[in-house]
Amino acid sequence: MLFEYYVIVKPIGDFAVHVRNWAVILATFALGVGAINLMVVWVRDIKGRKGRWYLNIWGMIMFLAMLVTGLLGPVIATHPSFTWIYNNVNLALDPTMYSLNAFFIVSAAYRAFRTRSKEAAVLLLAGCLVMLMNAPIGAVIWPGFPVVGTWIMNVPNTAGFRAILIGAAIGLVATGLRTLLGRERGYLAGG
Repeated sequence: MLFEYYVIVKPIGDFAVHVRNWAVILATFALGVGAINLMVVWVRDIKGRKGRWYLNIWGMIMFLAMLVTGLLGPVIATHPSFTWIYNNVNLALDPTMYSLNAFFIVSAAYRAFRTRSKEAAVLLLAGCLVMLMNAPIGAVIWPGFPVVGTWIMNVPNTAGFRAILIGAAIGLVATGLRTLLGRERGYLAGG
């Protein structure tokens, strides 16, 4: 896949397209198998009244509601009830989640920005530059803060994000293949 990005050769490009299509197919089947398995486990726990079985009922209701919403999305998206739910539930939950995340970000920043090594000092410096890029006072202090912060976000940050994304995609395809071939037994609590 990486070779296809740097070298433009038709057979390699065609092969990369086939690999991407198969990755989508494998991910779709793995998602379907996972959804069916989740429903089977929930039904078994509800019948046996195991652990917190009542939460499984709530999970099934939410899962089925999201499934119906996804399947009927184009039909119900303009319905007044759907619009009311979106405006009064979803839009109200968004700022709530962001405000809760602010506390976690502050505590993580406190732990991460303690300078104990050279790497932590680089992280602290990059974090301060990015914060000054986003804060209006950064451009007032020095007009270069937005330029440096934008470079940090566009070059090193993008490179790291792409590396994580490539690793996650390879793991997704490998796990999907292992599951479909019957080699993945982690969900059975076995080796």
